[in-house]
Amino acid sequence: MPGELQFAAARAGLQGRVTLVDAPGSFSFVYGLLTPRVAVSQGLVETASANELSAVIEHERYHVQNLDPLKIVLSRSLSAALFFLPVLDALRSRYTTDCELAADRQAVGRYGDRPLAGALVKAIREPDWDELSVAASIGGPDLLNIRVAQLETGVEPRLADVDHRRVALSILSTALFAAVYLVSADSLGGSAAVHRTTGNGLASATALGGLGCGLPFAAMTISFYAIVAMRARRSSGYRLDS
Repeated sequence: MPGELQFAAARAGLQGRVTLVDAPGSFSFVYGLLTPRVAVSQGLVETASANELSAVIEHERYHVQNLDPLKIVLSRSLSAALFFLPVLDALRSRYTTDCELAADRQAVGRYGDRPLAGALVKAIREPDWDELSVAASIGGPDLLNIRVAQLETGVEPRLADVDHRRVALSILSTALFAAVYLVSADSLGGSAAVHRTTGNGLASATALGGLGCGLPFAAMTISFYAIVAMRARRSSGYRLDS
């Protein structure tokens, strides 16, 4: 590993957790669930200055400390499992944006805005790997405009609110899911059928109990997204006043 990369890793307290990738492109990302590591390409090491490389590692240190790859896996899994709640996709995107802005603020607070801006320009094209869908990376053109706006103004940009149509559709989907559950419980067997056959049991209470188990799960999932988004928005202890 080049000496400048070792030095940058040591300054960030990430000794032994930075991997050099033999690739000509300029990119870096964090991977791993419980013990995240930072991957930095040979191309980025060769093109970035010492301060730019340190800003990159400091940015990635935020992702390492917050176990962001694990959170990305959980958020994608929950979105897929609760596909009838489209608002979760919007909340996941919101969290990703907040997280990248917070990581940028941490890097700027330590090394200034110029090194990070230079690193963003060099690492704008991340590799086209399917595996990166569960990694936290510094590059990528999707969020470049809003990240540059934060660097230019020194103020965290105000993000657009979650689309109310997604919220309404999620509520409607939840109600439809509940209705289908109650109809199926009454018509296709289950507690209601047992009640009609034997005359024993509390069919309505059992059916409502099953429904009550599903609704809190959906509510907890939405709460999880809200909590991780608010955590990303909290100050990292650095100011954008360089």
